[in-house]
Amino acid sequence: LADAARLEDEAAQRRADATIELQDEQAAVAAERLEAEHSRQRDLAQAAAAERAAKQKIAAAAKAKEQAEKRRVAAQAKAAVAAAQKKADEAAARIDAAEKAVTAAPKAQLAQAVEEKAAADAQRERADVLAGLANTEKATRTS
Repeated sequence: LADAARLEDEAAQRRADATIELQDEQAAVAAERLEAEHSRQRDLAQAAAAERAAKQKIAAAAKAKEQAEKRRVAAQAKAAVAAAQKKADEAAARIDAAEKAVTAAPKAQLAQAVEEKAAADAQRERADVLAGLANTEKATRTS
């Protein structure tokens, strides 16, 4: 009977030890599970942060490319406007020069005609004076 009680006590002790060991193992598994969940959450957060950073980098690159394209298009437009303005200025200068030439030609012709008339008048006066002198001399010789 004592052996049976001792065996029963030993079995109870082994059961208690097994229960404690099982509880310790369950606690370790629960702790490991909790650590795995925290690790998974950290990994997810890091992956999400990396994805956000990649998206921001892509968005920044796209924005920079868009800005560069806008600057290029603006420079082309400015160059086209400058070329058109230069062409218009050159055309206006040619028109002004042609108008001045058209206006200046009659004035120059008029000035030349006035000079020629003045020269002809002077020549006529000299001729009249010479004719008068010749007539006077002729009259003095015949008389």
